[in-house]
Amino acid sequence: MREIDYSTVPVDYMAGAVQRYIEQGIEPGSFMRALLSNDLRGAVSSADGMNIVHIPHWVVWMENNLPSVTWGSADRYDAWVTCRGHAGCAENG
Repeated sequence: MREIDYSTVPVDYMAGAVQRYIEQGIEPGSFMRALLSNDLRGAVSSADGMNIVHIPHWVVWMENNLPSVTWGSADRYDAWVTCRGHAGCAENG
């Protein structure tokens, strides 16, 4: 996996949650979970005032920065959490 620059996330206070999810498979809050699972309805309904306006930016950022196995469907999200992020998923193939 290539290095991810978490300082470029669209909403800076979300960087830690995204990093913990990618690196350790730690589940983020409901907004980020919905976004990573490609659940637009869930993302919109759980977004705070800052994230709601940045949903399009989040999608572009994820497309350009995150490995495709980490997001895009509920199955990918669940698999990433189950294998405990990058280290666990790398160990398991």
